[in-house]
Amino acid sequence: MAVAPGSRCLLLLLLLLLLGVLGAPALGDPGPLEDVVIDRYYIPKICLREAQMGDFIRYHYNGTFKDGKKFDSSYDRGATVAGVVGVGRLITGMDRGLQGMCVNERRHLIVPPHLGYGSIGVAGLIPPDATLYFDVVMLDIWNKNDKLQITTLSKPERCNRTVENSDFVRYHYNGTLLDGTPFDSSYSKGSTYDTYVGTGWLIKGMDQGLLGMCAGEKRSIIIPPFLAYGEKGYGTVIPPQASLVFSVLLVDFHNPKDGVFLEHLEVPESCKRRAVTGDFVRYHYNGTLMDGTLFDSSYSRNQTYNTYIGKGYIIPGMDQGLQGVCVGEQRRVVIPPHLAYGENGAGDKIPGSAVLIFDVHVIDFHNPADPVEIETVFRPEGCNVTTRHRDFVRYHYNCSLLDGTRLFSSCVPRAFLSFLGPTPGWHRAGTELGVGGHGQHRDHLLCRAGAPARAAGWGSRVRGTQWDGCETSWHARMEDVGRVGISGLPTRSKGLFSLFLLCFLQPRLREAPGGNSGGQQGDRGAEQWPPGHVCRGEARAHRSPTPGPWGERSPGGARQRRAPLRGGADLHGGGSS
Repeated sequence: MAVAPGSRCLLLLLLLLLLGVLGAPALGDPGPLEDVVIDRYYIPKICLREAQMGDFIRYHYNGTFKDGKKFDSSYDRGATVAGVVGVGRLITGMDRGLQGMCVNERRHLIVPPHLGYGSIGVAGLIPPDATLYFDVVMLDIWNKNDKLQITTLSKPERCNRTVENSDFVRYHYNGTLLDGTPFDSSYSKGSTYDTYVGTGWLIKGMDQGLLGMCAGEKRSIIIPPFLAYGEKGYGTVIPPQASLVFSVLLVDFHNPKDGVFLEHLEVPESCKRRAVTGDFVRYHYNGTLMDGTLFDSSYSRNQTYNTYIGKGYIIPGMDQGLQGVCVGEQRRVVIPPHLAYGENGAGDKIPGSAVLIFDVHVIDFHNPADPVEIETVFRPEGCNVTTRHRDFVRYHYNCSLLDGTRLFSSCVPRAFLSFLGPTPGWHRAGTELGVGGHGQHRDHLLCRAGAPARAAGWGSRVRGTQWDGCETSWHARMEDVGRVGISGLPTRSKGLFSLFLLCFLQPRLREAPGGNSGGQQGDRGAEQWPPGHVCRGEARAHRSPTPGPWGERSPGGARQRRAPLRGGADLHGGGSS
């Protein structure tokens, strides 16, 4: 019997309605034979790794039915889910749906009953033959075969040494989970993390990750859970089975067995003597931490640091580092903290356990016990008459520091006069010709670093000839003009003098020309310089200990007022300066 077309359509509609009432799957839902439905609704731009079968994963999820009713959530429990993917420890639909995910990827999964809990369901939670809907975010992926992942972000050009086991390190770090969630930072604490490497004070992954680093190097270190905090995690900030990511900046490091490290930056070709314990040294320096942070500089104060070495006035490392220097030498002194300021540091510029680096330029040095040294560099032929004590001499000179800095010169249109020997009433400081008034202070031109300088002149009633110029071209050495120094000359410094004897007289008077019989007393050491037997036109190199051949006078000026030494400690020692 034939069925009318209209009746056929009506029967089809009734059949579809009946199937819907009986629970048949609606259009678009996965049927009993279909696989899990995956919707990758967020994929991160950078995906370094995808979850594979056998990987350990950690993730959050919400589980609902089709109508949106929630049946489970890891968020509600306040803990992520961790497990191995693809080995049957999860329902089949979840095992399949999680594979290939990246860290921070988000997916919607629709799991049909036969890939979920089937016809049995979960008593009181999931009914039989229920289709399950999951919203998943992947947080962590790792494998038991994983190794430490180290990425060098930046590295200094110079790296003389790298971290080894038993070294003490100071470093900054940011610590995050693999999904970027921060859990700790040294920057927020305002101080470095300080510890030993390879002695068990750190998690295994960090112990390994710091090896081979240079001071100033930056690294990213990814540590799998079994090299970090494993199944227990750490407090509330690091969950169990969490991979850790550390961004590390190594500030400095040293070993307790380290000594002072010296790097000779510039050594002069001529070095007749090297500094030893007991010498008084004048030097400039820049002091930095190992990461280049400047903490002190003598240049900023425009004066050298002056002290004795080997006597405990400065930190032990600098005491050692200045041994054996030459005048004019530049060297780098690297001092471990146990030879500097130790665990306490110094002020707010030098932290505890900090390695210090000093770039040093030695200006000059001497020893208070140094003897007078005289070297004849030129002696004219046919010298039948030589000077002796109490002779009256005229001479030219140039004076500079040992580093070549020009201080004084008689190379102006006048010569200076001086009497030899300690006879009372005869002053040994230079006397300017043509200036009257013995004992009165006058201004005369002296050359200092190529420019006129102001100094006190000591007058005399002796009149003489004005000289047209100088012919000196050699150097003599004067060592330490005294504690206070002379006008324009740094305290406790050596000078180089170019001396040229023009002529001399041999008076037998006991008073200075002009009749002044009650003048200044002779200075200490006057009987030593010049020692006599100098010919007219002779040139001599001279070096004398403190207070020097002119005592505390300028070489043609009055005695300088004595001032106390300035005490106090700079950032590398407590010596006087």
